[in-house]
Amino acid sequence: MLTSPSVLVAVLLSLVAAGGCQPSAAEPERPAEAPVVIGDGLDLRPTPGERPPAPPLPAGFSYLRDAAPEIGQEMRYATAFNFAGEPIDGYRAPTCILTTEAARALARVDADLAAQGLGLKVYDCYRPQAAVDHFVRWARSGQETM
Repeated sequence: MLTSPSVLVAVLLSLVAAGGCQPSAAEPERPAEAPVVIGDGLDLRPTPGERPPAPPLPAGFSYLRDAAPEIGQEMRYATAFNFAGEPIDGYRAPTCILTTEAARALARVDADLAAQGLGLKVYDCYRPQAAVDHFVRWARSGQETM
């Protein structure tokens, strides 16, 4: 289940120079992208130059890439490139889902920032309950991957 709009406002945003979102020098090299598989084995990794298939969303929710494709997206919880070192439960595809209202608002802010040579980058965008449960299990496990 997707979180409420008020929680979505807490999405981490960072300003980046327009034209790309490069990892910092201190950031570790990304592991090879594992397949993101849902349902009957559908691999949602995009082919270079293609967008992954987009399942329909509940009313009032949108894919950020449809509202503002220029905004950088870093969907680490759908991959092993995160603090737990494994894909997080509930993130079935590396895509940003927001309320339609939040997606449109971010598109407006990004357009304003573009005039200054800046842009936005979002991280993970929503927090399903399955992810919260996974974080609790990870925290109780005592394993450290960072």
